[in-house]
Amino acid sequence: MILQALANYYDRLVKDPDQDVPEPGFSVQKIHAEIVLDREGNLVEMNDIQQEETIPPKTKKGKPKTRIVPKMVKVPFVEGRTSGVAAFFLWDNTGYVLGAQDKGKPDRIVKQFEAFRSLAHEVLDGVEDEGAKAVLTFLDARESGQVNDIEKFDEKFIGKNCVFRLYGEPDRFIHDHPAVRKAWLGHIDSTMERPTGVCLISGQVDEPQARIHPVLKGVRGAQTSGAYIVSFNASAFMSYGKEFNDNAPVSERAAFAYTTALNHLLNAKTADHQRMLLGDATVVFWSETPTRMESVLQMFIDPSSAGDDEGQEAHDGAVIGQLRAMLQAVRDGKEPPVATLLGDEPDTPFYVLGLAPNASRLAVRFWLVSTVADIAERLAQHFDDLAMETQFDFESEFPGIWFLVRELAPARPNAEGRYTSKMDDVPPVYAGALARSIFTGEAYPESIVNRILGRFRSDGRVTHGRMALLAAHHRRALRKGRTLNSNIQESEVKMSLNTESKNVGYRLGRLFAVLEKTQMEALGNVNATIKDRFFGSAMATPATVFPRLLDLGQKHIAKAEYGYVMDRHIAEIMEGFEVADGTPPFPAHLSSDDQVMFALGYYHQRNALWRKKETPQEATEAE
Repeated sequence: MILQALANYYDRLVKDPDQDVPEPGFSVQKIHAEIVLDREGNLVEMNDIQQEETIPPKTKKGKPKTRIVPKMVKVPFVEGRTSGVAAFFLWDNTGYVLGAQDKGKPDRIVKQFEAFRSLAHEVLDGVEDEGAKAVLTFLDARESGQVNDIEKFDEKFIGKNCVFRLYGEPDRFIHDHPAVRKAWLGHIDSTMERPTGVCLISGQVDEPQARIHPVLKGVRGAQTSGAYIVSFNASAFMSYGKEFNDNAPVSERAAFAYTTALNHLLNAKTADHQRMLLGDATVVFWSETPTRMESVLQMFIDPSSAGDDEGQEAHDGAVIGQLRAMLQAVRDGKEPPVATLLGDEPDTPFYVLGLAPNASRLAVRFWLVSTVADIAERLAQHFDDLAMETQFDFESEFPGIWFLVRELAPARPNAEGRYTSKMDDVPPVYAGALARSIFTGEAYPESIVNRILGRFRSDGRVTHGRMALLAAHHRRALRKGRTLNSNIQESEVKMSLNTESKNVGYRLGRLFAVLEKTQMEALGNVNATIKDRFFGSAMATPATVFPRLLDLGQKHIAKAEYGYVMDRHIAEIMEGFEVADGTPPFPAHLSSDDQVMFALGYYHQRNALWRKKETPQEATEAE
């Protein structure tokens, strides 16, 4: 299914004139210069076709353009060259095309030029095309040992890739001529001896089978030379006497199609908006037909990234403002969410593929087949589950995956005293698991809850991102029918302070926040607050901590100027505990579910205590 969907996507790309996607028998390569010939095969000029880019400090450097050129096929069934002498057809570096090289190996240069000329004759002899005849005349007019003596040749092109163009045809190269393309494809068919069979992707019979599939590049952490999804490179993987990829027969065209489409998606330059990094997984996504969801999904998943692979905060306020408006509409359940917001056909198939490195192969982290409407609905549910009041004005109410995953890392103070965290401190499995929950609508991983509770005990940072994740876990778990400890209800997991909740963990968290505020009002800034010293133990084993904290709180109330206000808060919280037979309201242990409620209660109550009071005018404007 994965390969079939990618092969279909390739067929869509080929039909799109705006996409630089090669057809079978061709590949995309970096080209630096063009050799312009007249119709008699004389050299007219050699032009630099590189793009100029400015490199600090304000120096200009040529950047080669990518062009579609004939791919090099080397028998048996291998694309490219690793060693020896093997020429490309009608394009190559100057060592092959002109016999001009800077490596000081004249004997090798002669062999390279002869290989290039021989291949050109092998393919183009008898072809009725002005460009083909011009190239052959040009190559035959040069003796291999004197090729360096070419007028109008610029030494800066030595070792660079060149193509041929006919004078008077500024818009195409000679290898793009229809007769030349036809001759090249016929040459491939005649030189490649391949078995035939039924293709598992297309279902076509008597198709030439690909023995080795083209490599895939662009998956972070995979081998730089490329890796494979389908590969049988050892006898242990082969069955019934079949060799290599004959064990999973795929036609040459289908193998080329799915690998070309996937390389296009993995290339940050050609499809950056359809690619993102989540932990150790490189995720690509596409729709069966062009949709707007295809181009904005990355920002939906990570609004703070705005196209940055590392998930850094965006600086383009206008883009983020528009995105926030769209996210708000999606979360509020606008109907129909896709047609009105994106202008897409709701039933259009949509695919999400997550790949991770695994030696010379690629591991499929997750594979999702859905529709545009389902994806939009799951995104809306994700952001609805994450709904949580922020602590500060600069915090986003729509946190992205990278921001959420980074919240699982230990927070450490830097030289300026600010707490920072690094993605390197988070196992990559968390990002993939979180993404899978978002795309499939499944419950959030239980391991994320345990990880955050562990972070509370180690660094004590109760942040918006962490609390949003914990609230989302509880809301989705309850919606999926799971019974949480102490009979927690979904209505109790709110965005902001819930004074009606009777959950013991939530009320203990509220009480802890009030006691912390009481200490600060009585003593001001101290080196270590009760939160720094007791938060972890108060959350896990309340009975060992709260009697002491309440006694300490009464002393702080006596010292504080407005201690009576904090005393009223404590009384209100204590009255809400449901106790029987004189049982103390402080349990010996809290389950992980109730520890989450403790953290929520603390977060909500602290925000309420520190929130700036609205003036009458601000309240009227808010209404």
